[in-house]
Amino acid sequence: MTASVLLPAWSTGWRFFSSLVSRAIDLRPAIACPVVSGAMALFAWHQNATVVVGGRTSVPQALWLNLTVLVFLVMPLVWWRGSRLHPDLKLLFALGLAAFFLRGLVELPVLYLTTWWRCLYGIIHDVTVFVILAVGYLRCRPRLGPADRTGEFFLGLYLILLIAEACFAWTFSQLASPAAGIYFAADTPRFAGLNLAISAVVILAYPVLGLVVWQWASERR
Repeated sequence: MTASVLLPAWSTGWRFFSSLVSRAIDLRPAIACPVVSGAMALFAWHQNATVVVGGRTSVPQALWLNLTVLVFLVMPLVWWRGSRLHPDLKLLFALGLAAFFLRGLVELPVLYLTTWWRCLYGIIHDVTVFVILAVGYLRCRPRLGPADRTGEFFLGLYLILLIAEACFAWTFSQLASPAAGIYFAADTPRFAGLNLAISAVVILAYPVLGLVVWQWASERR
């Protein structure tokens, strides 16, 4: 498939995604996040109720997948399109959003139509995004003010979860392989240690994300 076909497809997909979540922003993240979480819960149920590519998923893995969608896609769009942050900080969220949106466009077809995906690809992506956003933040930090504190706090959560995702992906690669059609940590003894680590992270991260959403709503009143 040539670039002349791929680029218009990516552009159309981006406009659709941006329009969809922008409407959710108008209803506030307090509504958008539960709606997305409900959709992810249905996805997890489907994975466990049917024989599909990727295999069964544990509750911690499903909660982690939902968390990454909220933190890496939904909330960055909220900050970029619906906040009063400094333009430099909004640009960082736009870059992170674009990086994961493009990754999804590439990764999902590869996962579900081929056996070519490897955990290393995701790890390289996570580390690259981390470096870009961390360096960008250090460069723009002197220009940020008190109104940007909640955005900075969320960026810290974003960066921490990037590292966590890279670590989880590496651990998963030692236990299973996407080449075998397994993409999720199931509720089995083989993944017990990984599920425990994921549980610890989601227990800590969800309240932090909730605090960010509450603070975002408070600042817009």
